[in-house]
Amino acid sequence: MSIPRKMAIILYLSQRRQDYGLSILRAISDASGEDIKTGSLYPSLTRLTREGVIEQVALGASDIGGGHRTYHRLTEEGKKLAGEMNKEIELLQQ
Repeated sequence: MSIPRKMAIILYLSQRRQDYGLSILRAISDASGEDIKTGSLYPSLTRLTREGVIEQVALGASDIGGGHRTYHRLTEEGKKLAGEMNKEIELLQQ
């Protein structure tokens, strides 16, 4: 069963504090077995940011020991939504 990309991103981030786009893409691709393209992931991240579900945090070279990287993490609204999604999944598994 395939779940919508937005839901996959929210559930993935609910298990982590924050992560950057390429890492999110790899994790969702590995978990789903789908070949997800960056061109479809980043619009989803942008949409979730506009909806207030996730927020972007830009970390510079001194923060991460390399180049600039944008991390994504759930907002309080996103955490609430992730909790609701996890409850629905639990109900479906019963």
